[in-house]
Amino acid sequence: MELDQYQVYLEKLSYYKTTQPIMLFERTLKDGQSDIQFNPKAEKISAAAKEMISVNCLKNTSFFVARNQVNVSLPIIDAAKERMRNQLMPVISPTMGLTSYAQRRTSENKELIDYIVKFLHEADFNVTDISSNVISKQLTDEAIKFLTEDNDDPDEVSSREMERIKKERTIKQVQTTFEHTVENNNGTEIYQMDKKYESTGTMRTFGIEAAVYDALNSEAVLPIDELETSLHPMLLEKILFEYLKVHSRSQLIVTTHNDGLLDLLDDLIRKDSVWFTEKKKSGVTELYKLTDFRGINRLSSIREAYRNKRFGATMG
Repeated sequence: MELDQYQVYLEKLSYYKTTQPIMLFERTLKDGQSDIQFNPKAEKISAAAKEMISVNCLKNTSFFVARNQVNVSLPIIDAAKERMRNQLMPVISPTMGLTSYAQRRTSENKELIDYIVKFLHEADFNVTDISSNVISKQLTDEAIKFLTEDNDDPDEVSSREMERIKKERTIKQVQTTFEHTVENNNGTEIYQMDKKYESTGTMRTFGIEAAVYDALNSEAVLPIDELETSLHPMLLEKILFEYLKVHSRSQLIVTTHNDGLLDLLDDLIRKDSVWFTEKKKSGVTELYKLTDFRGINRLSSIREAYRNKRFGATMG
């Protein structure tokens, strides 16, 4: 999709049965009007239905808004729409706090705790268990008034929870502790550590793996911006390795500045899953894929070629 605050210039949907994309529809602007072309080999649509969609497709709205106003069967396009609507998880940004999300999920799901503990143990952490329990804390009159009357964000606390707070005068919080098992001069020792004493890398892994687990089990699409944030390069590789080991229709879309992953092409990452972004002088960011370049299979090192500016998307 190509758009600005005024109009949509291009909207296109394709899918893959092989390595080559199959176009489902392409919507462009011609003389200020939307022109929509369908692939008759993929989606059969009558001329009347196509005309109705085109008429409803205003230049500042998406194709899917217009499509929803027309009673027509477009099974492949609709399947893609439903996947985007129901199975696209929120983008995880580098600054997003994931701890509360992971705490809530682990307090509800013992299998998730086992999944994360296994990952941390294999990644050479000495974490051997995680405990996330919901506890109740007494509230003062001032706190109750703030939560139920003075709160500027009513969505933060549901109406049902507000009634419970007024009645019970408590707030529910999740308390998470990490069990560590270490070997020292005294032999094997086990101790509990509150989450506030854990490293940023441990807590980032805790949150990322909770999200990955949910994506795998719900077969959702999980976008993560700058996946390497607060993570050791080898831990980054392990996250990808463990994810790819699992058979799932989920999808992980990540951005990264770690060009070391280019050394893992074919061993871990497929060449056709690598894309580059390059900012032009105009300020526009161009997105293009590695397989657009010829002769990449003859290169001894994709990473070295990238560092030598063969593919662009570098500084300077």
